[in-house]
Amino acid sequence: MELFSLIVVVSVLYLMLLFFDSVFKSCMHHPYDAFLRKTGISIKFFRLQWHTTAFNRLILKWRYICPRLLSKSFDIGVYVTLIILPTVTILLLISVFYTPPKNSVLGESVKLQVVLPFVTLPIEEIPYYVIALIVCSVTHELGHAIAAALEDVPTRAFGVHLVFFLPFAYTEVDQEYMSGLRIWKRLKILCAGIWHNIVTGMICYLILASVPQLASSFYNINDSVIVTSIRPRSPVSAGNKGLHVHDIITHINDCKVRSIKTWFNCLQEAIQYQPAYCLSTDFVRANDESVLVSHNNQIIDCCDPKNKKAICFEHILEKFDDDTELPQFMCLDIRSSIEHSSGYCSRKHRCREGQCFKPILDNSTTILQLQRWYQNDMIYIGHSNDFSRNVKVSEFVPKTSWFSPHIADSISLMLRYLIVFSFGLASINAMPCYGFDGQHLVHALLHNFKNPRFPNDKHRKDMMALGINTFGTVILFILVTKTLWISLIGHLW
Repeated sequence: MELFSLIVVVSVLYLMLLFFDSVFKSCMHHPYDAFLRKTGISIKFFRLQWHTTAFNRLILKWRYICPRLLSKSFDIGVYVTLIILPTVTILLLISVFYTPPKNSVLGESVKLQVVLPFVTLPIEEIPYYVIALIVCSVTHELGHAIAAALEDVPTRAFGVHLVFFLPFAYTEVDQEYMSGLRIWKRLKILCAGIWHNIVTGMICYLILASVPQLASSFYNINDSVIVTSIRPRSPVSAGNKGLHVHDIITHINDCKVRSIKTWFNCLQEAIQYQPAYCLSTDFVRANDESVLVSHNNQIIDCCDPKNKKAICFEHILEKFDDDTELPQFMCLDIRSSIEHSSGYCSRKHRCREGQCFKPILDNSTTILQLQRWYQNDMIYIGHSNDFSRNVKVSEFVPKTSWFSPHIADSISLMLRYLIVFSFGLASINAMPCYGFDGQHLVHALLHNFKNPRFPNDKHRKDMMALGINTFGTVILFILVTKTLWISLIGHLW
Protein backbone atom coordinates (compact mmCIF):
# COMPACT_ATOMS: atom_id res chain seq x y z
CA MET A 1 0.00 0.00 0.00
CA GLU A 2 2.88 2.35 0.74
CA LEU A 3 4.41 1.63 -2.67
CA PHE A 4 1.11 2.24 -4.43
CA SER A 5 0.57 5.52 -2.55
CA LEU A 6 4.07 6.74 -3.41
CA ILE A 7 3.62 5.93 -7.10
CA VAL A 8 0.26 7.72 -7.15
CA VAL A 9 1.63 10.83 -5.42
CA VAL A 10 4.67 11.09 -7.72
CA SER A 11 2.49 10.50 -10.80
CA VAL A 12 0.04 13.22 -9.76
CA LEU A 13 2.91 15.67 -9.18
CA TYR A 14 4.32 14.98 -12.65
CA LEU A 15 0.91 15.39 -14.28
CA MET A 16 0.45 18.72 -12.47
CA LEU A 17 3.88 19.89 -13.64
CA LEU A 18 3.08 18.91 -17.23
CA PHE A 19 -0.27 20.69 -17.02
CA PHE A 20 1.20 23.95 -15.71
CA ASP A 21 4.10 23.65 -18.16
CA SER A 22 1.69 23.50 -21.10
CA VAL A 23 -0.43 26.33 -19.65
CA PHE A 24 2.55 28.66 -19.16
CA LYS A 25 3.93 27.87 -22.61
CA SER A 26 0.56 28.83 -24.10
CA CYS A 27 -0.28 31.91 -22.01
CA MET A 28 3.16 33.25 -20.99
CA HIS A 29 5.35 31.86 -23.73
CA HIS A 30 8.21 34.39 -23.84
CA PRO A 31 8.69 35.01 -20.07
CA TYR A 32 8.32 31.33 -19.27
CA ASP A 33 10.67 30.28 -22.07
CA ALA A 34 13.25 32.81 -20.83
CA PHE A 35 12.90 31.41 -17.30
CA LEU A 36 13.49 27.84 -18.53
CA ARG A 37 16.56 28.86 -20.56
CA LYS A 38 18.00 30.83 -17.63
CA THR A 39 17.54 28.04 -15.08
CA GLY A 40 18.28 25.16 -17.46
CA ILE A 41 15.14 23.30 -16.42
CA SER A 42 13.04 21.28 -18.85
CA ILE A 43 9.89 19.32 -18.03
CA LYS A 44 9.03 16.18 -19.96
CA PHE A 45 6.76 13.18 -19.48
CA PHE A 46 7.71 11.72 -16.07
CA ARG A 47 11.16 13.27 -16.42
CA LEU A 48 12.79 16.48 -15.23
CA GLN A 49 16.09 17.74 -16.59
CA TRP A 50 18.48 20.38 -15.25
CA HIS A 51 21.25 21.61 -17.54
CA THR A 52 23.99 24.07 -16.49
CA THR A 53 27.38 25.45 -17.51
CA ALA A 54 28.07 26.99 -14.09
CA PHE A 55 30.69 24.39 -13.11
CA ASN A 56 32.82 24.55 -16.27
CA ARG A 57 35.32 27.06 -14.86
CA LEU A 58 35.50 25.20 -11.57
CA ILE A 59 36.50 21.98 -13.36
CA LEU A 60 39.21 23.86 -15.25
CA LYS A 61 40.64 25.04 -11.91
CA TRP A 62 40.57 21.53 -10.43
CA ARG A 63 42.80 20.16 -13.19
CA TYR A 64 45.71 22.20 -11.80
CA ILE A 65 45.46 20.47 -8.40
CA CYS A 66 48.09 17.70 -8.49
CA PRO A 67 47.79 17.13 -12.28
CA ARG A 68 50.51 14.45 -12.33
CA LEU A 69 48.86 12.50 -9.54
CA LEU A 70 45.49 12.74 -11.26
CA SER A 71 46.96 11.63 -14.58
CA LYS A 72 48.65 8.60 -13.00
CA SER A 73 45.44 7.78 -11.17
CA PHE A 74 43.45 7.79 -14.40
CA ASP A 75 46.13 5.58 -16.00
CA ILE A 76 45.48 3.02 -13.27
CA GLY A 77 41.76 3.46 -13.89
CA VAL A 78 42.17 2.36 -17.51
CA TYR A 79 43.94 -0.88 -16.51
CA VAL A 80 41.34 -1.62 -13.83
CA THR A 81 38.42 -0.95 -16.18
CA LEU A 82 39.86 -3.17 -18.91
CA ILE A 83 40.01 -5.97 -16.33
CA ILE A 84 36.49 -5.28 -15.06
CA LEU A 85 34.86 -5.25 -18.53
CA PRO A 86 35.24 -8.99 -19.35
CA THR A 87 34.89 -10.00 -15.69
CA VAL A 88 31.54 -8.24 -15.29
CA THR A 89 30.31 -9.68 -18.59
CA ILE A 90 31.09 -13.22 -17.41
CA LEU A 91 29.40 -12.61 -14.03
CA LEU A 92 26.41 -11.18 -15.86
CA LEU A 93 26.05 -14.39 -17.88
CA ILE A 94 26.38 -16.50 -14.73
CA SER A 95 23.70 -14.46 -12.98
CA VAL A 96 21.32 -14.90 -15.93
CA PHE A 97 21.58 -18.70 -16.04
CA TYR A 98 22.01 -19.39 -12.32
CA THR A 99 19.31 -19.07 -9.68
CA PRO A 100 20.52 -19.63 -6.10
CA PRO A 101 18.43 -21.85 -3.82
CA LYS A 102 16.15 -20.12 -1.34
CA ASN A 103 18.11 -21.31 1.67
CA SER A 104 21.54 -20.45 0.30
CA VAL A 105 23.86 -18.53 2.57
CA LEU A 106 24.79 -15.05 1.38
CA GLY A 107 28.38 -14.76 0.38
CA GLU A 108 28.95 -18.39 -0.69
CA SER A 109 29.30 -17.35 -4.34
CA VAL A 110 30.22 -14.24 -6.27
CA LYS A 111 27.52 -13.02 -8.65
CA LEU A 112 25.82 -9.88 -9.88
CA GLN A 113 22.47 -8.90 -8.43
CA VAL A 114 20.19 -6.25 -9.85
CA VAL A 115 19.23 -3.63 -7.25
CA LEU A 116 15.75 -2.24 -7.90
CA PRO A 117 13.68 0.05 -5.64
CA PHE A 118 10.64 -1.66 -4.08
CA VAL A 119 11.79 -4.99 -5.59
CA THR A 120 15.15 -5.80 -3.99
CA LEU A 121 15.14 -2.77 -1.68
CA PRO A 122 12.67 -1.95 1.13
CA ILE A 123 10.58 1.17 0.65
CA GLU A 124 11.69 2.70 3.97
CA GLU A 125 15.26 2.87 2.65
CA ILE A 126 14.40 4.86 -0.47
CA PRO A 127 15.99 8.11 0.94
CA TYR A 128 19.32 6.26 1.30
CA TYR A 129 18.86 4.88 -2.20
CA VAL A 130 18.29 8.33 -3.74
CA ILE A 131 21.13 10.05 -1.83
CA ALA A 132 23.60 7.28 -2.69
CA LEU A 133 22.55 7.39 -6.34
CA ILE A 134 23.04 11.17 -6.48
CA VAL A 135 26.47 11.03 -4.81
CA CYS A 136 27.72 8.15 -6.96
CA SER A 137 26.35 9.65 -10.20
CA VAL A 138 27.92 13.05 -9.51
CA THR A 139 31.22 11.38 -8.56
CA HIS A 140 31.12 9.36 -11.77
CA GLU A 141 30.52 12.41 -13.97
CA LEU A 142 33.17 14.44 -12.17
CA GLY A 143 35.65 11.75 -13.12
CA HIS A 144 34.84 12.21 -16.81
CA ALA A 145 34.96 16.02 -16.51
CA ILE A 146 38.30 16.20 -14.66
CA ALA A 147 39.94 13.66 -17.00
CA ALA A 148 38.66 15.62 -20.02
CA ALA A 149 40.04 18.85 -18.56
CA LEU A 150 43.47 17.23 -18.06
CA GLU A 151 43.51 16.31 -21.75
CA ASP A 152 42.33 19.83 -22.80
CA VAL A 153 38.93 18.57 -23.94
CA PRO A 154 36.26 21.24 -23.27
CA THR A 155 33.34 20.34 -21.04
CA ARG A 156 30.16 21.85 -22.44
CA ALA A 157 27.77 21.34 -19.56
CA PHE A 158 26.62 19.25 -16.62
CA GLY A 159 23.11 18.11 -15.88
CA VAL A 160 20.78 15.90 -13.88
CA HIS A 161 17.91 13.76 -15.14
CA LEU A 162 15.14 12.95 -12.66
CA VAL A 163 13.37 9.94 -14.17
CA PHE A 164 10.20 9.50 -12.11
CA PHE A 165 12.02 9.96 -8.78
CA LEU A 166 15.45 8.44 -9.60
CA PRO A 167 18.25 10.98 -10.27
CA PHE A 168 20.99 10.49 -12.86
CA ALA A 169 23.81 12.93 -13.56
CA TYR A 170 25.51 13.43 -16.93
CA THR A 171 28.43 15.34 -18.48
CA GLU A 172 28.67 16.74 -22.00
CA VAL A 173 32.18 16.91 -23.43
CA ASP A 174 33.19 18.10 -26.88
CA GLN A 175 33.11 14.98 -29.08
CA GLU A 176 35.18 16.58 -31.86
CA TYR A 177 38.08 17.13 -29.48
CA MET A 178 37.59 13.62 -28.07
CA SER A 179 37.76 11.98 -31.51
CA GLY A 180 41.05 13.74 -32.21
CA LEU A 181 42.82 12.30 -29.16
CA ARG A 182 45.05 9.27 -29.13
CA ILE A 183 43.47 6.03 -27.95
CA TRP A 184 45.07 6.03 -24.48
CA LYS A 185 43.96 9.58 -23.69
CA ARG A 186 40.46 8.77 -24.92
CA LEU A 187 40.36 5.67 -22.73
CA LYS A 188 41.44 7.73 -19.70
CA ILE A 189 38.41 9.99 -20.18
CA LEU A 190 36.02 7.09 -20.82
CA CYS A 191 37.28 5.07 -17.82
CA ALA A 192 37.59 8.00 -15.39
CA GLY A 193 34.00 7.76 -14.18
CA ILE A 194 34.29 4.05 -13.47
CA TRP A 195 37.60 4.61 -11.67
CA HIS A 196 36.09 7.39 -9.54
CA ASN A 197 33.27 5.06 -8.47
CA ILE A 198 35.77 2.34 -7.52
CA VAL A 199 37.86 4.78 -5.47
CA THR A 200 34.71 6.12 -3.76
CA GLY A 201 33.61 2.57 -2.92
CA MET A 202 37.01 1.70 -1.44
CA ILE A 203 37.08 4.88 0.68
CA CYS A 204 33.56 4.20 1.98
CA TYR A 205 34.51 0.60 2.75
CA LEU A 206 37.50 1.74 4.83
CA ILE A 207 35.28 4.20 6.71
CA LEU A 208 32.64 1.50 7.31
CA ALA A 209 35.30 -0.87 8.65
CA SER A 210 36.41 1.89 11.04
CA VAL A 211 32.91 2.71 12.34
CA PRO A 212 33.04 0.17 15.24
CA GLN A 213 36.33 1.60 16.49
CA LEU A 214 35.14 5.19 16.05
CA ALA A 215 31.85 4.49 17.81
CA SER A 216 33.29 2.39 20.65
CA SER A 217 33.48 5.46 22.92
CA PHE A 218 29.71 5.88 22.77
CA TYR A 219 28.40 2.35 22.14
CA ASN A 220 28.98 -1.21 23.37
CA ILE A 221 29.90 -3.13 20.23
CA ASN A 222 30.38 -6.83 19.48
CA ASP A 223 28.79 -7.88 22.77
CA SER A 224 24.99 -7.82 22.25
CA VAL A 225 22.21 -6.26 20.17
CA ILE A 226 19.44 -3.82 21.06
CA VAL A 227 15.89 -3.92 19.75
CA THR A 228 15.19 -0.75 17.75
CA SER A 229 11.70 -1.47 16.38
CA ILE A 230 8.96 -4.10 16.45
CA ARG A 231 6.18 -4.35 13.91
CA PRO A 232 2.77 -3.44 15.41
CA ARG A 233 0.62 -6.35 16.56
CA SER A 234 3.58 -8.69 16.31
CA PRO A 235 3.23 -11.95 18.30
CA VAL A 236 6.69 -11.50 19.82
CA SER A 237 5.64 -8.34 21.72
CA ALA A 238 2.45 -9.70 23.28
CA GLY A 239 2.16 -9.17 27.04
CA ASN A 240 4.53 -7.83 29.66
CA LYS A 241 6.88 -10.78 29.20
CA GLY A 242 7.18 -10.17 25.46
CA LEU A 243 9.92 -8.36 23.59
CA HIS A 244 10.02 -4.56 23.71
CA VAL A 245 11.97 -1.76 22.07
CA HIS A 246 15.31 -1.03 23.84
CA ASP A 247 15.59 -4.61 25.11
CA ILE A 248 19.24 -5.73 25.00
CA ILE A 249 19.63 -9.34 23.86
CA THR A 250 22.77 -11.34 24.66
CA HIS A 251 21.80 -14.96 23.81
CA ILE A 252 19.25 -16.95 21.81
CA ASN A 253 19.16 -20.31 23.56
CA ASP A 254 22.84 -21.23 23.93
CA CYS A 255 23.94 -19.12 20.93
CA LYS A 256 25.81 -15.91 21.74
CA VAL A 257 24.45 -12.81 19.97
CA ARG A 258 27.19 -10.26 19.27
CA SER A 259 26.06 -8.51 16.08
CA ILE A 260 23.31 -8.41 13.48
CA LYS A 261 25.02 -11.24 11.61
CA THR A 262 25.13 -13.50 14.68
CA TRP A 263 21.53 -12.50 15.47
CA PHE A 264 20.31 -14.03 12.20
CA ASN A 265 22.69 -16.97 12.51
CA CYS A 266 21.32 -17.77 15.97
CA LEU A 267 17.72 -17.53 14.70
CA GLN A 268 18.56 -19.90 11.87
CA GLU A 269 20.32 -22.29 14.26
CA ALA A 270 17.28 -22.27 16.56
CA ILE A 271 15.00 -23.66 13.85
CA GLN A 272 17.57 -26.15 12.53
CA TYR A 273 18.50 -27.60 15.92
CA GLN A 274 15.69 -27.64 18.42
CA PRO A 275 17.03 -27.19 21.96
CA ALA A 276 17.10 -29.84 24.67
CA TYR A 277 17.55 -29.18 28.40
CA CYS A 278 19.37 -30.75 31.33
CA LEU A 279 16.86 -31.35 34.14
CA SER A 280 17.27 -33.07 37.47
CA THR A 281 15.42 -36.30 38.07
CA ASP A 282 13.79 -34.91 41.21
CA PHE A 283 12.40 -31.89 39.32
CA VAL A 284 10.98 -34.08 36.56
CA ARG A 285 9.27 -36.47 38.98
CA ALA A 286 7.82 -33.61 41.02
CA ASN A 287 6.43 -31.70 38.03
CA ASP A 288 5.40 -34.42 35.61
CA GLU A 289 1.76 -33.90 34.51
CA SER A 290 1.63 -36.65 31.91
CA VAL A 291 -1.58 -38.14 30.60
CA LEU A 292 -2.07 -41.06 28.25
CA VAL A 293 0.32 -40.69 25.30
CA SER A 294 -1.44 -39.95 22.00
CA HIS A 295 -0.50 -38.99 18.45
CA ASN A 296 -1.76 -35.64 17.19
CA ASN A 297 -0.94 -35.01 13.51
CA GLN A 298 1.94 -37.50 13.75
CA ILE A 299 3.32 -35.62 16.79
CA ILE A 300 3.49 -37.37 20.14
CA ASP A 301 1.42 -35.62 22.81
CA CYS A 302 1.44 -36.53 26.49
CA CYS A 303 -0.18 -33.36 27.96
CA ASP A 304 -3.75 -32.39 28.71
CA PRO A 305 -5.00 -30.17 25.83
CA LYS A 306 -6.37 -27.73 28.40
CA ASN A 307 -2.91 -27.18 29.90
CA LYS A 308 -1.49 -24.43 27.65
CA LYS A 309 1.64 -23.89 29.73
CA ALA A 310 2.96 -27.44 29.46
CA ILE A 311 4.52 -29.37 26.62
CA CYS A 312 5.52 -32.96 26.07
CA PHE A 313 9.22 -33.74 26.58
CA GLU A 314 11.16 -36.76 25.36
CA HIS A 315 13.75 -38.28 27.66
CA ILE A 316 16.94 -38.68 25.63
CA LEU A 317 18.95 -41.54 27.08
CA GLU A 318 22.65 -41.04 26.75
CA LYS A 319 25.15 -43.79 26.08
CA PHE A 320 26.26 -44.34 29.65
CA ASP A 321 22.92 -43.67 31.37
CA ASP A 322 21.54 -46.47 33.50
CA ASP A 323 18.52 -44.58 34.86
CA THR A 324 15.57 -46.28 33.17
CA GLU A 325 13.02 -45.48 35.88
CA LEU A 326 11.86 -42.35 34.08
CA PRO A 327 9.33 -42.82 31.28
CA GLN A 328 10.26 -41.85 27.74
CA PHE A 329 7.67 -39.02 27.51
CA MET A 330 6.75 -36.53 30.24
CA CYS A 331 4.55 -33.44 30.38
CA LEU A 332 6.34 -30.46 31.96
CA ASP A 333 5.72 -26.75 32.36
CA ILE A 334 7.88 -25.17 29.69
CA ARG A 335 8.91 -21.96 31.50
CA SER A 336 9.55 -23.71 34.80
CA SER A 337 11.60 -26.42 33.04
CA ILE A 338 13.80 -23.89 31.23
CA GLU A 339 14.32 -21.85 34.40
CA HIS A 340 15.33 -24.94 36.39
CA SER A 341 17.54 -26.45 33.70
CA SER A 342 21.29 -26.58 34.29
CA GLY A 343 22.13 -26.09 30.61
CA TYR A 344 21.57 -27.34 27.09
CA CYS A 345 22.27 -30.83 25.83
CA SER A 346 22.14 -33.06 22.75
CA ARG A 347 23.06 -36.60 21.80
CA LYS A 348 26.67 -35.45 21.43
CA HIS A 349 26.88 -33.13 24.44
CA ARG A 350 26.02 -34.88 27.69
CA CYS A 351 24.58 -33.20 30.74
CA ARG A 352 26.99 -32.63 33.59
CA GLU A 353 24.04 -32.61 35.97
CA GLY A 354 20.67 -34.30 35.49
CA GLN A 355 19.16 -35.92 32.43
CA CYS A 356 18.57 -34.63 28.87
CA PHE A 357 14.99 -33.81 27.89
CA LYS A 358 13.91 -32.49 24.50
CA PRO A 359 10.55 -30.75 23.80
CA ILE A 360 8.48 -32.46 21.12
CA LEU A 361 7.55 -29.90 18.47
CA ASP A 362 6.76 -29.96 14.78
CA ASN A 363 9.51 -29.11 12.29
CA SER A 364 8.40 -25.50 11.77
CA THR A 365 8.24 -24.68 15.49
CA THR A 366 10.98 -24.23 18.02
CA ILE A 367 11.61 -22.78 21.47
CA LEU A 368 13.57 -19.55 21.68
CA GLN A 369 14.95 -18.39 24.99
CA LEU A 370 16.12 -14.79 24.65
CA GLN A 371 18.43 -13.70 27.45
CA ARG A 372 18.19 -9.97 28.15
CA TRP A 373 20.09 -7.47 30.24
CA TYR A 374 18.33 -6.36 33.43
CA GLN A 375 15.21 -8.41 32.59
CA ASN A 376 13.91 -11.95 32.82
CA ASP A 377 14.48 -14.23 29.86
CA MET A 378 11.84 -14.20 27.16
CA ILE A 379 10.58 -17.65 26.18
CA TYR A 380 8.81 -17.92 22.84
CA ILE A 381 7.35 -20.98 21.13
CA GLY A 382 6.96 -20.48 17.41
CA HIS A 383 9.01 -19.89 14.31
CA SER A 384 12.24 -17.91 14.28
CA ASN A 385 10.92 -15.98 11.26
CA ASP A 386 8.57 -14.21 13.67
CA PHE A 387 11.67 -12.39 14.92
CA SER A 388 13.54 -11.93 11.64
CA ARG A 389 10.46 -10.41 9.97
CA ASN A 390 9.01 -8.37 12.81
CA VAL A 391 12.00 -7.28 14.88
CA LYS A 392 14.83 -4.92 13.93
CA VAL A 393 17.95 -4.87 16.04
CA SER A 394 21.13 -2.83 16.14
CA GLU A 395 24.62 -3.91 17.13
CA PHE A 396 25.30 -0.42 18.49
CA VAL A 397 24.17 -0.57 22.12
CA PRO A 398 24.36 2.95 23.65
CA LYS A 399 26.42 3.38 26.79
CA THR A 400 24.18 6.26 27.89
CA SER A 401 20.67 7.41 27.03
CA TRP A 402 22.12 10.46 25.27
CA PHE A 403 22.98 8.42 22.19
CA SER A 404 20.58 6.53 19.99
CA PRO A 405 21.49 3.41 18.00
CA HIS A 406 19.68 4.95 15.01
CA ILE A 407 22.54 7.46 14.53
CA ALA A 408 25.23 4.80 14.09
CA ASP A 409 22.86 2.57 12.11
CA SER A 410 22.00 5.39 9.70
CA ILE A 411 25.67 6.19 9.10
CA SER A 412 26.51 2.52 8.54
CA LEU A 413 23.54 2.02 6.22
CA MET A 414 24.44 5.12 4.20
CA LEU A 415 28.02 3.89 3.84
CA ARG A 416 26.78 0.45 2.74
CA TYR A 417 24.57 2.02 0.08
CA LEU A 418 27.46 4.17 -1.14
CA ILE A 419 29.66 1.07 -1.38
CA VAL A 420 27.01 -0.95 -3.23
CA PHE A 421 26.13 1.86 -5.60
CA SER A 422 29.75 2.85 -6.24
CA PHE A 423 30.82 -0.65 -7.23
CA GLY A 424 27.45 -1.25 -8.89
CA LEU A 425 27.72 1.83 -11.13
CA ALA A 426 31.33 0.93 -11.91
CA SER A 427 30.26 -2.59 -12.92
CA ILE A 428 27.22 -1.61 -14.98
CA ASN A 429 29.11 1.18 -16.78
CA ALA A 430 31.90 -1.24 -17.68
CA MET A 431 29.45 -3.61 -19.36
CA PRO A 432 29.15 -3.41 -23.16
CA CYS A 433 25.60 -2.04 -23.16
CA TYR A 434 23.96 0.85 -24.92
CA GLY A 435 23.72 3.97 -22.77
CA PHE A 436 26.75 3.08 -20.64
CA ASP A 437 30.47 3.76 -20.83
CA GLY A 438 31.09 0.19 -21.97
CA GLN A 439 29.45 1.00 -25.31
CA HIS A 440 32.03 3.71 -26.05
CA LEU A 441 34.88 1.59 -24.66
CA VAL A 442 34.11 -1.27 -27.05
CA HIS A 443 33.80 1.14 -29.96
CA ALA A 444 37.12 2.86 -29.15
CA LEU A 445 39.01 -0.42 -28.62
CA LEU A 446 37.73 -2.03 -31.81
CA HIS A 447 38.36 1.00 -34.02
CA ASN A 448 41.93 1.32 -32.76
CA PHE A 449 42.74 -2.35 -33.24
CA LYS A 450 44.92 -2.59 -36.34
CA ASN A 451 44.51 -5.63 -38.57
CA PRO A 452 47.19 -5.83 -41.32
CA ARG A 453 44.91 -7.94 -43.55
CA PHE A 454 42.06 -5.44 -43.41
CA PRO A 455 43.49 -1.90 -43.05
CA ASN A 456 40.18 -0.24 -44.00
CA ASP A 457 37.63 -2.42 -42.27
CA LYS A 458 35.66 0.32 -40.47
CA HIS A 459 32.33 -1.22 -41.46
CA ARG A 460 33.33 -4.60 -40.06
CA LYS A 461 34.43 -3.01 -36.78
CA ASP A 462 31.15 -1.10 -36.56
CA MET A 463 29.24 -4.35 -37.00
CA MET A 464 31.35 -6.07 -34.34
CA ALA A 465 30.73 -3.21 -31.90
CA LEU A 466 27.01 -3.34 -32.74
CA GLY A 467 26.89 -7.08 -32.05
CA ILE A 468 28.82 -6.91 -28.76
CA ASN A 469 26.80 -3.99 -27.38
CA THR A 470 23.51 -5.55 -28.50
CA PHE A 471 24.46 -8.83 -26.82
CA GLY A 472 25.33 -7.05 -23.55
CA THR A 473 22.12 -5.02 -23.64
CA VAL A 474 19.96 -8.11 -24.20
CA ILE A 475 21.68 -10.00 -21.37
CA LEU A 476 21.17 -7.05 -19.00
CA PHE A 477 17.51 -6.82 -20.01
CA ILE A 478 17.03 -10.55 -19.35
CA LEU A 479 18.66 -10.21 -15.91
CA VAL A 480 16.42 -7.29 -14.93
CA THR A 481 13.34 -9.16 -16.19
CA LYS A 482 14.41 -12.28 -14.28
CA THR A 483 14.83 -10.27 -11.06
CA LEU A 484 11.36 -8.73 -11.43
CA TRP A 485 9.81 -12.13 -12.16
CA ILE A 486 11.45 -13.89 -9.19
CA SER A 487 10.41 -11.05 -6.88
CA LEU A 488 6.83 -11.17 -8.19
CA ILE A 489 6.64 -14.94 -7.66
CA GLY A 490 8.11 -14.52 -4.18
CA HIS A 491 5.42 -11.98 -3.21
CA LEU A 492 2.61 -14.11 -4.64
CA TRP A 493 3.74 -17.31 -2.92
